[in-house]
Amino acid sequence: MEFIYIKIRVYSIDLTKWEDVEVLVDSGALFTSIPRSVLESLGFKPITRQKLRVYGGGSLSVMLAERL
Repeated sequence: MEFIYIKIRVYSIDLTKWEDVEVLVDSGALFTSIPRSVLESLGFKPITRQKLRVYGGGSLSVMLAERL
């Protein structure tokens, strides 16, 4: 099985700053995972912590940022 990664450009809300990030393509994902350091450098702030269920029955606690 092979994993597919693509490069995306993530912009700040006012479109004045951006960062290019390499992300894993997951056709079944409901959320996009971007490193916290990238989001903070673009002015995003964490708003809540949420527990997500992952493949195989496990769970993962993550911080969610402002929605676009």
